[in-house]
Amino acid sequence: FVLGAHSDGILVYATAAAATPTIANASSKITITSEGSTAIKYTLDGSDPKTSGNAQTYSAAFTTPAAGTVIKAYAEKTGSLNSGVATFTVA
Repeated sequence: FVLGAHSDGILVYATAAAATPTIANASSKITITSEGSTAIKYTLDGSDPKTSGNAQTYSAAFTTPAAGTVIKAYAEKTGSLNSGVATFTVA
């Protein structure tokens, strides 16, 4: 199975896409996971982490932000296409 995507006139082939991250809130901590990913990028302002200058690289669980905060995240995996964007709203 091969996926193809155009980027600036170049056709890029990858064997699969990275798994879309799972965002969870437990014990006042936010965790973001994606099986087999090499990096996860996220935002806390509801913007798209693929294009936002506010995107941060996830490295460890962090304190749950205020209720209503919209967290968005995507995963990168070497040799694969980037994942879709996951969205989580803090309750």
